[in-house]
Amino acid sequence: MKYPSAILLILSLCAGCSAPRAAITSSESQLLTRQVQTREYENISKKQAMRASLATLQDLSFILDRVDADLGTISASKYKGMVKVKSTVTVREKTPMDISVRISITYGEKAIEDPLIYQDFFSMLDKSLFLVKNQVD
Repeated sequence: MKYPSAILLILSLCAGCSAPRAAITSSESQLLTRQVQTREYENISKKQAMRASLATLQDLSFILDRVDADLGTISASKYKGMVKVKSTVTVREKTPMDISVRISITYGEKAIEDPLIYQDFFSMLDKSLFLVKNQVD
């Protein structure tokens, strides 16, 4: 063998490029996680939901990284000790006054799947939506 280190480098790069099978295939747990991360609201506009979501994230000490009102997305982050916590909220309009709000949260590189975390967020969002809907600032 003339170039053993080059061959080892190429083999290790190829091995690192393959995606794990579990990451590609969908599973029942992913569906359950998505259901936990999503709430639907009636008689709320997309603008009201975005405003309430922004307020809720800020109440939870998140720093807003990116907000796109047209797409209905909010990216925010904060630090818990030395670990970065990232959240993404997506507000989707089903009808002009019916919307769907989904939040996903990662702690470091791990996606949070604990339903209680999401229940706490939506509980706070419900209160914020009430205030926004009734124009109480």
